[in-house]
Amino acid sequence: MNPNLNSKKENVLIFGDSFSADPNSYVHQLRKNFPSYNFINCALPGSGIKQHRLFFTARVERFQPKIILYQFYVGNDFLDIRHAINWNSLPFWRNAYWWISERLQIIQYFNFKMAFLNVPNNNSRNLKEKRFSPSLYNKRTAIYLKGNPAYLENTIGLREEQGNNYAFWKNEMSSLLADLNEDVSVFFIPIPHHAQLSRKNEQKMRIMNAELNLPVQEVNYKLLKQIKQDLPSLKVINPLENFQLAEKRGLQLYFENDPHLTIKGQRLLAELIAERLTLSTPFYK
Repeated sequence: MNPNLNSKKENVLIFGDSFSADPNSYVHQLRKNFPSYNFINCALPGSGIKQHRLFFTARVERFQPKIILYQFYVGNDFLDIRHAINWNSLPFWRNAYWWISERLQIIQYFNFKMAFLNVPNNNSRNLKEKRFSPSLYNKRTAIYLKGNPAYLENTIGLREEQGNNYAFWKNEMSSLLADLNEDVSVFFIPIPHHAQLSRKNEQKMRIMNAELNLPVQEVNYKLLKQIKQDLPSLKVINPLENFQLAEKRGLQLYFENDPHLTIKGQRLLAELIAERLTLSTPFYK
């Protein structure tokens, strides 16, 4: 998290989950290509707004950043607030654990500590299978879909239970933003679910039993429009349109059986962020 900080450089603070915490993430790409900045990665796999509020203010006070990157994942960040509990379709222990963890802060603390010690690496994942296979696909995603097959489209379209989750998230984010100095710029980076990139990917999720009845490839989707309306101080970097275009060109931005970004996806995201922050010329190839 503290990679050879230079007091003469401007600090850029990053919050997010495994998309940012991976050693080969866009943060690594930015750090490698723009050494004139201190990129301080506070991201933790499996974390969301509930966990970020535990250390956000302390990190800001410690590092005094002028720029904050807040990465959000459409695929599960709201489920970190309220899980897809389903006593009919999921094992008792799974529902019980989720139910308890949502109510006891101490469990969130231990999850936070374990995540800090177990940062994932896409190179170490068992991702050698090149073709999509429901039996090989990410087990956590399969559990979420079993708990609520409509959770993804409800997030994108801000419907039903995800509307309540959004209200909680918005209030927490508003509280974090209120504590910042006026000269701090906060860039919001919503990582799309790969089903938002193409009909082909959407069909893969249907095979995984996802209910997708909304036009999920809409670039300015309802969740994003609501965030822009409710939190106008956030500077949104929406990679969805660029991701869709890259997919049409044949670039594989996501793994076939894992919802995370490939190296190409991370590099493209880094380029988009660099362009928006006007750090330098694009470097993605």
